[in-house]
Amino acid sequence: MASYSSDVLKLPTLPQEELVDRGVYFVHARQFVLGVYSTETGAFTGIRTKFGKRFLDEEGYWGAQRGSARPKVKLALELPVEINASRHVRGIWECSECRKDLDATPSPEELPHAPTGDVHITGHRDGTPPCADARPRTRSNKDLFAWLDEHLVKLGITQDPDE
Repeated sequence: MASYSSDVLKLPTLPQEELVDRGVYFVHARQFVLGVYSTETGAFTGIRTKFGKRFLDEEGYWGAQRGSARPKVKLALELPVEINASRHVRGIWECSECRKDLDATPSPEELPHAPTGDVHITGHRDGTPPCADARPRTRSNKDLFAWLDEHLVKLGITQDPDE
C-alpha cells in the first residue's frame, strides 16, 4: 500500500474528471490528508482535528468555489458499499453533549434548513432523559469515521495537518 510523505505534495493534482466515486485518495488539503471522494458533492470527506477534537469534515475539489483539496494519489481502496460516504447520517439527530442519538421532532428531513432551536427533544433513543444543555445536530457518520481512522493507522498517518 502507498505511504504518505511530503513527496506526495509534489505530485501533480489529479483531474476531477478522473476521480472515482467512493475512491480513497491522498490529498493535499487544509484539513486532512486522506479523503473519500463523492461525485455527488464534488468533495472529499476525511478526519480533521481541531482544538484536540477529531471529526469528519469535507473539502471541495481544488479550484471549486469552496475547494482546497488537491488529490495526488488514488489508493487501491474504495469505501465499502455498506458505509455511507456522507459525513452525516441523514434522518437522525445527535445530542450535542453526549453524541447519543436523540428522539426529537421534527426529523432532519422535515426541518432541513430551519434553526435547530425549532426541534423538540424528548430524550435519547436509548430511553435516557436528554442532557441538560442538549442541542440537536445531524448525526456524524460513525462508520465512515471508524473506517477512515483504521486506514490512517494502517498507513502510518498519525497526525492531521492542522495539529
